[in-house]
Amino acid sequence: MTTKNCSRCKAELPATTEHFLKQSSTKSGLSSQCKECKHEYYLANRERIKMKSKKYYEENKEVIMEKSKEYRLKVKEHKKEYDKKYTKKNKEKKNIRSRKYAEENKEKLEKYRRVYYKDNKERIYELNRKWKNENPDRVKMAKSRRYNKKKLLPSTLTLEQWDLIKKYFDKKCAYCGCEKPLEQEHFIPSSKGGGYTMENIIPSCRSCNASKNDTDFQEWYKKQGTYDSEREKKIYSYLNSKQKSIRSGYL
Repeated sequence: MTTKNCSRCKAELPATTEHFLKQSSTKSGLSSQCKECKHEYYLANRERIKMKSKKYYEENKEVIMEKSKEYRLKVKEHKKEYDKKYTKKNKEKKNIRSRKYAEENKEKLEKYRRVYYKDNKERIYELNRKWKNENPDRVKMAKSRRYNKKKLLPSTLTLEQWDLIKKYFDKKCAYCGCEKPLEQEHFIPSSKGGGYTMENIIPSCRSCNASKNDTDFQEWYKKQGTYDSEREKKIYSYLNSKQKSIRSGYL
């Protein structure tokens, strides 16, 4: 193993980041002093180092900010991907830490939220409006979940499942086959106990959804001018496959 001598304490240590800080300006890529000596020096000269850093920042503020901006743009995608992986790997740990902090600082957070909302009311409203326009499926999902929970009905549909449902029906209305914007239609109406679940949601255009409303499928579909026996079979085939999956424990 390659070793390196600390320029201050003269100790011979493995030339790794475990013992030395990184320093790109040196040949080895490591600082001349070991971490322990660096720490001791900092503790002994803390105030002087802080004053020197502050003075340098004030004299070079614009240059530092510009470099910082360039660096953030350069690593933006990498950081985004890193944060995503870290959150996925440490989701439970982060949730526990967040819940603990929220419990210990309940009044402080509530006060901050009230002040922030008051100072940014218009901005928050505009962001919410924009988000709702860009995420109609999520908005519909939230409304449906609230309604079904209020009625004590199952409410488990996810966006991933909704995408799979649309894919199964070739991103067309399951009833008339048109390619208009699709809505989440309850095959068994929620007013008759139908849940907001993968085995009960069918992609439907606005026209078919409004026409069917809470009518029984058999009673309604064959009266439609767009009735198609093949589409009817496909709907039943989909529903039966989901019911079998549930019974088998896959859903």
